Amino acid sequence: MPLSHPPHTTLALLPLTAAAIPTCVRLVLMLALDYTLNNPDTITKYKTAAQISEKVLAEVSKLCVAGANIVDVCEKGDKLIEEELGKVYRGKKITKGA
Repeated sequence: MPLSHPPHTTLALLPLTAAAIPTCVRLVLMLALDYTLNNPDTITKYKTAAQISEKVLAEVSKLCVAGANIVDVCEKGDKLIEEELGKVYRGKKITKGA
């Protein structure tokens, strides 16, 4: 069913519940942020991620020898990633995940 509201009333003037406000704010912020490659910050983040990945891969590759425990190798890789990210994003709140 379509949203019904009085004529000449904008959606911004409709009453919102307290639970709906954070969702609306998040939606507006998501629409306002530019995550495309047109945004220099996005390019910088990709470059930084590539540099960290290269460095960690080089270190983890050295651990990949006959008889190495794969769990130890993976844990070392995770630790190195966390350390490198900590150097770049020191004191910033980072949301993890896709």
